[in-house]
Order: sequence, then structure tokens, then C-alpha cells
Amino acid sequence: IKIPASVSSIGQGAFAYCENLAKIIVDSDNENYCSDHSGVLFSRDKTALIAAPPMLSGRYTIPGGVTHIENEAFRGCADLSEVTIPDSVVSIGECAFYGCVSLSHVRIPGSVYRIGPEAFSGCVALDLVAIAEGVVCIGDSAFCGCENLSAIHIPNSVKRIESYAFGSCESLTSLEIPEGVAEISEDIVNGSDNLTHLTLPDHINESLYRKGTKNALYLLEIQDYKDSKQLYRERSSFDVQVYAINTSWDDNTTNLEYISRTSPVIIHYQFHGCFPDKTDVHYKYTLPDGTTGEYTHGSSFKDDQPASFGWPQPFTCAIGKLTVSFYDDWGKKMGECSVMITE
Repeated sequence: IKIPASVSSIGQGAFAYCENLAKIIVDSDNENYCSDHSGVLFSRDKTALIAAPPMLSGRYTIPGGVTHIENEAFRGCADLSEVTIPDSVVSIGECAFYGCVSLSHVRIPGSVYRIGPEAFSGCVALDLVAIAEGVVCIGDSAFCGCENLSAIHIPNSVKRIESYAFGSCESLTSLEIPEGVAEISEDIVNGSDNLTHLTLPDHINESLYRKGTKNALYLLEIQDYKDSKQLYRERSSFDVQVYAINTSWDDNTTNLEYISRTSPVIIHYQFHGCFPDKTDVHYKYTLPDGTTGEYTHGSSFKDDQPASFGWPQPFTCAIGKLTVSFYDDWGKKMGECSVMITE
């Protein structure tokens, strides 16, 4: 396609689905745009790479001096196998390399501040990504669907990793989030079913688990995530505080040691360090006669909000000790209480 001198504006993704477009040629008198020998479209001063023709194939080196790879610039370049990004580039736009199914490896220089949303999403052949020190943000779904990506190094300069950044990376088995990361959004590895090792910064874990934000839970909600229980046990700090045992749902101040078996038994508690709206509380109880049972309290309660569990009807069991233990979704025991049942 030839762009005449009169063209002053070209919209985002204007050539993204022109599968047979081999070159974009700009008239030399155009004051707004220019193109190179590969038919790639640039701003006139060559600081912005705007669009590559979908038939661009093999290796391509982005010229030095380019500072911005615009949104959808290489989208759909199915035969592009390798790209060299110069140290002058400071941003990689949204969907910049989306669907470049032959792209096998890429190095992102430290000059890049942000890897945009879906920048490399759907690059199914991508097996090697080198992110240099200096990159600060990895955007939403930046590498989502890179099913051949087995490992990626994240430098300590990265401060934020957004949702689904490494989602559906089926070959990804290990991921280490460095200590420099200050914020991790939810579901960063959703669908990466073969992930067996996930290392999180200590300060991230402490703030997420202790404050009870749901983001930490999303990190652990990985289908068939083999190490989730062990990681959870090592990192979490949940507990249940039983602050009253009595015979009335409305009375949460009296803490009784003995309750008649002709009275109901109500246990009032608070769950500290929970994931709001995401974590169930599981009760396992042992009655005085040795009978055991389980019950699950749904996840509608909030962190540090009072909750109650009990038997509203009088007991008919033997006299002795009633024990109730509290567990979370991963089987971790969070607390226990007991009360003597008398005549």
C-alpha cells in the first residue's frame, strides 16, 4: 500500500488484519509519516513505530532512535520470528506483538518503562523472554497465552505486575517474583496449570496475608498447583479467636466453661487474616460420646467480623467435653475451643 503525501492521520491498527499486506510505502514528501526498506510505518521523525505489514517475516531490527512501539504495531505478523528492540525504546504499546505466532524469543531492554497490556499475548512459539533491569511495569495479560514459555526472569526493577500477566502459559513451571515488586494484581498466573513453583517476596506475602486482601488467594488459585498447600502453610498467618461460648445467639460476651446439655451451645469467633468473600471456614467437632462431624461456613463474612457457629437445639448426647476445631480451605488448623457439657 502507498501512503500519499496528503495523508495526515492514520488510525491505530489500521493495517492489523490485512494478512496479505507486504509493505507500507510512504511518499517521501509526506510531512507526518515515513517507512523503511521493510515497509514498516513510522512517524516522520522515526521516534514512533506505528505499524508493520502483517507479511513481515524472519528477523527484524527496530531502528535506534525509536522510543515508542505503538499499540498493535506488529499485531498479526504471523511469520515474524525474531525482533531486536533497541535501548532507545521506552514503551511497548498494547497488543504491540499480539498474535505473532512465530516469534520465538525477545529481549526487552531496561530503557522500557512499561510492557503494555497484551503486548506479547498469543505468541505461542515464544520460549525465551529476557527482561532487562530497568523495566518497571508488566501490564495486563502481557504474556498471556504464550503456551511455549517455560521460564522468564523478572528483574528487581519491576514494581508492578498486572492481572493475567502470565496467564495460560501452559509450559511455565517456575516463576520467581523478585523482592522489588511492590504490587501484584489478581490472577497473574491464572490458567498456567503446570506451574509447580511460585516464589513470592516476603513483604508482599506479609502485607497481603495479614491485611486479608483477596489478591494473595488468587496467586494460590492455580489449577492443579502442586505446591499450593505447602506454600500456604509456610506463608500464611491466619488464626481464629474464640471470644465467647454461651447459650444465646445474641449474647457474645459470656464465655462459659460448662453448659447444660439441655441448652443450645453457641460459639462466637473472629477469623483474622482471611480473604474477604473467598475463604470458607470448616468446622470439625467431636461430641462427648466420640461422635464426629464437619460443617462449612460460607465465605460471605469479612475479616475480623464476628461470626457464630453452634447447635441451636439442646444436646441429647453424653456428658463430657465438646471440642470444635477450625480449618481453612487448605486444611490448615486455625484454632480450637472446647466446653464441658453437664447435666
